[in-house]
Amino acid sequence: MIERVNRVWKKPTLKKLIKWWKLFSNFNIHNYDYYLVGGFINKEKTKDIDIVVIGDIQKDLDVILTLAKMIGEKHDILIDIFWQDKLYNHDNYKPIKRVRNFNRLKITKNNRTKIYDYGGTKIDDNLFASYYKQPYVDYIKSKDYKNKYIKIQDYINGTTN
Repeated sequence: MIERVNRVWKKPTLKKLIKWWKLFSNFNIHNYDYYLVGGFINKEKTKDIDIVVIGDIQKDLDVILTLAKMIGEKHDILIDIFWQDKLYNHDNYKPIKRVRNFNRLKITKNNRTKIYDYGGTKIDDNLFASYYKQPYVDYIKSKDYKNKYIKIQDYINGTTN
């Protein structure tokens, strides 16, 4: 379980994302593709940057997910990163598999504690897989977004598919 106590996150910016990406991509992380999804790329009010990792799961996935979050925390960026077996098809939903390196998140703010249970089945020491046969809440929210997903490097370079 990840635990956060009275942490206040600053609004993510392109400048912070670029700094984070430069630091993150200096490591051996290039066996996967990284996509930005969610509110950040749609200029929505958000406290985090959502990143989907795509590619065959390898032994280093837990380290990569942890590293991404650690670099983000060091630079006051809340990075919500997870592996998914495919990107959402917003025209025709297909069940997905999602892997995180935690299954519970405990946040304490102003003496109030909230626990988010992501469920999931343990598939490795620090990896938990969840299977979504029906659309998950982020899928429903993202249907209305103009930008569904963008590779991080394309976003930084100002190009899209």
